[in-house]
Amino acid sequence: MASTIVIRNLPDDITEEGLIEALGEFLPVGKLEIMDDPNEMTSDKQAVVHADCSSFEAETFAQRFNGRIIQGRKVAVSAMLFMG
Repeated sequence: MASTIVIRNLPDDITEEGLIEALGEFLPVGKLEIMDDPNEMTSDKQAVVHADCSSFEAETFAQRFNGRIIQGRKVAVSAMLFMG
């Protein structure tokens, strides 16, 4: 089962390898994409993480990881829950 998690307010110089390393012990990352935040008023990066876990595990991770510091930035984490 795969879940999607969005991590916002990442530093501009974050790399996929660095983010996978930061998340690796907490979340089984399947695929990760780093992109510019769509908000034109910020220069932040955001990441869309596809993790090999259930929706419940993704939501639990998001609640626990939200507000953590990655490379000096306090990140905002949310799980994308799809109803089907």
